Formats: sequence, C-alpha cells, structure tokens
Amino acid sequence: MEEVRRLAEEAARQREIMLREQWKKFERDLQKYIDDRSAYQAEFEPQCGAYRLTRTEEVEVGLLRMQHRAGLPPKYPEWLKVDWKAKADAHREVLGKWKEADTRWVEYLAARQKYQDEFYSGRKYELSIEERQFLHIQEERHRNDLPPMSPEWLDNWREKADALRQQEYEAEAQWKWKWQDFDEKWEAYLGKRKKLFDQEAAFLREIDQQRSTHGEPPRITEFPSWMKIEEVWDVHERNLRIEEIRRKLGLHPGDEGLPVDPARKLYYESKREELFRRITVYDQQTAFEKLPGWMKKWNPSEAHKAKVRNAIYTKYDCNVADEKSLEPLEWLELQNRKIKAKAKYTAYEHRMAVGPATDQQLDELLSFTAAGFLKEHPENLDLDREEAEKLLEQLREQERQQKLAEERRRNPMTDW
Repeated sequence: MEEVRRLAEEAARQREIMLREQWKKFERDLQKYIDDRSAYQAEFEPQCGAYRLTRTEEVEVGLLRMQHRAGLPPKYPEWLKVDWKAKADAHREVLGKWKEADTRWVEYLAARQKYQDEFYSGRKYELSIEERQFLHIQEERHRNDLPPMSPEWLDNWREKADALRQQEYEAEAQWKWKWQDFDEKWEAYLGKRKKLFDQEAAFLREIDQQRSTHGEPPRITEFPSWMKIEEVWDVHERNLRIEEIRRKLGLHPGDEGLPVDPARKLYYESKREELFRRITVYDQQTAFEKLPGWMKKWNPSEAHKAKVRNAIYTKYDCNVADEKSLEPLEWLELQNRKIKAKAKYTAYEHRMAVGPATDQQLDELLSFTAAGFLKEHPENLDLDREEAEKLLEQLREQERQQKLAEERRRNPMTDW
C-alpha cells in the first residue's frame, strides 16, 4: 500500500515538473512570437506603430493562463504557431526580388525607348496590350506579397521587335515594288512621249495622290482601257514571272536591300546568281516565242521598237553585266553575237522603214494565188514592199515562161 502511494506521488511530481516545463516553454514561445512579430511590423509595417497583441490574442492568452492555474497543459492557438522570423526572411526575399524586378522593368523601358529612338525617330515608345496586362498582374501580385513574374519577352524582346521591324521592312519593300511595277508600265505606255493628253494628266494626278498618301497603285485590271496596250501587258507578265521566281527561291521583298535580319541579305546573295539566271532564261524564252510576232507589227511605236531591239539582243545573249570579267575568247564571242544582233535589228528597222506590201501588190499576188502560181494567201506571207516586189517579179517571170511554153507547144514549127 505504501508502495502504491509512493508511486502515485512520484507520478504527480513528474507531471507537475512536465507541466511547469511546458508552461515555461509556452512563455518563451509567446515572447518569441511577440518579439518576432514586433520586428516584422517594425521592418515591414512601421506605419502601424509598435506591435501589441490583438484583442483576440489577449483573450486567448488569458484563457491559457487560466488553464495553467487549473493545472492543465498549454494548448497553442494557431496564430502562435506562425513563424514570423521565417515569414520575415521570406518577405525580405520577395522584396529583394521586387527590387530587382523594378530595376529590370526600368531598364527594359529604357532599352525599348532607345530602340524606338534608333529605328522610329521622334516616336515615344508606347506599351503594348501584353505589357499593360503584365503591369496589372504585377501590381496584384505585389499587393498580395507574391513574387514578381518574369516573362521570357523581358529578355528576348529585341528578337520579337526585330522580327516585327523585318515584317514592316518587307511590307514597305513590297509597297515600293508595286509602285515600281506601275512606273515601269507607265513608261512602257508612254514610250518616249513627254506631252500628256488631258485624260492621261488627270489619271496621273490621281495616281500621285494615292502614292503621296501611301496608298497602293491600281491593278492592271483597274487601268483605263486606253492604257491596256501590248507593251504594258508585256511588263505585267514579266514582273509576275519575276515574283514567281523569287517566291520559288524563297526570297522575301527587299532582301536585296538592307533587311533588318542580316541572314536575309546573306540568303539573297547565295541566291542572287540563280535569280538572275532564271530571269535571263525567261527573257530569252520570251524573246524566242514572241519576237517573230513582235517583228511582224507594222508602224511600231518607239517603245515597241525598243522592245524588239532588247529581245533581239537577249536572244543572241548579248546582255552581259560585266564584260571586263570575261576571258578573251568569251569577249570575242560576245562581240560576234552583238554584230549578229545589230545586223538583225538593222534589217528589222529597214523593213519597218520600207513598209508593208501595198494594196495593189497584194491584189496582184492574190491573182497569182488564184492562178496557182502562189500557194499561200498573200496576207499570210507578211511581206514588206521590197519583198512583195521581188516575189512579184519571180511570179511574173514564171507566168511569162509558162505562157511562152504554152505558145511553143501550140506552134512547134515556129522559129523561137
């Protein structure tokens, strides 16, 4: 019995010691909480003054002390479990990140404005929709003590800006090319003529107005009917083919100029020789196919004659950019081709100067066709006056010989 009592007293004593230690620890933890919370508020919320336990916290501490006096162990409230020192460290780290983020944003804006000044002089940089949304989200995160976002475009914005500027450059180059195409068609229409008729002058004023407002030129289908002549259509077909060749080679508008992306210039240089080779082949094919028809056109304009001349020299492969780079034998062969081309064009000019066969010549040739001396219709022969006269002389001689042979057949005894 005595042993039971002794064990009970020992257990009670041990429990009292444990409770005393628990409550000492509670008091230390409470003081640490107050100290850490006070330090946090002094550092991050100084506008709130010195920290004091809230009314709720004071009530809960009072209840806990009543439990202490009642011999109960402490039961920590949730707010006392918060580690304000760790929270301060985390908040300090977040603030450091925000400081870095703010500095980075200022540097970003400065870099964007510098880029703007370099390539868009006189224009202040304006935030995009994406950037404004980013700022709004950042403000929300800052208010909620969340770390800042760090989107990739803050670092690689120049790549995107350069890509956009390349697109703008290509769009501008395409616009310039369209106007160049129109100017070539207008020059083909006018030829060497300088004076404009009233309708031409009025049309050109409209065109200049469109150009000055950065509008686009009219398409060929929108040209006035008086401008839709063969020479204009020739320019249109050639430029369409050049565009097709460039597209198949993967060339972009303006690659031959000063593109934003230096890789585009390098790519153009790698394809330049092939581009001009294909254009030359097209011009030669066009010359072979259309030159005979072009040379049959009577009363040609100066523009048409120039087109024929260019086609002849193209056909004979006389268009060499740098003759000095040729080997001696190549240069000699070029001169021989030029001589042949010049002779061909001289003959063409002479034929145009002589003029087509007269109606009287055609009527006489038609009579020879009816008589069986000429198999083709005279108009299909496309003869000039000299050629018609030579042919008539041959046909007249044939007719005379035929009549003479017939006369001999009828009068074989006559001394011819």
